[in-house]
Amino acid sequence: MQDAAQADWTAPVAEVAYKTPYPRSNSWYYGSNIPGKPRQFGVHVGGFGNYSECCDAAARDDYAGFRLS
Repeated sequence: MQDAAQADWTAPVAEVAYKTPYPRSNSWYYGSNIPGKPRQFGVHVGGFGNYSECCDAAARDDYAGFRLS
């Protein structure tokens, strides 16, 4: 089950990915190379500037929602 922070990340990543050809592929981008793994896009394809802003915001928020060990 996803927690809120994970859902906050995966929802916009999936939204952008669905606008690309990736969903129609049988690719490791969706974890297709791992038997039994649910198809979920794991790569941010919304542009480096947007990705960098997400990373900077997480750092400013002291990585809230991350599980660090």
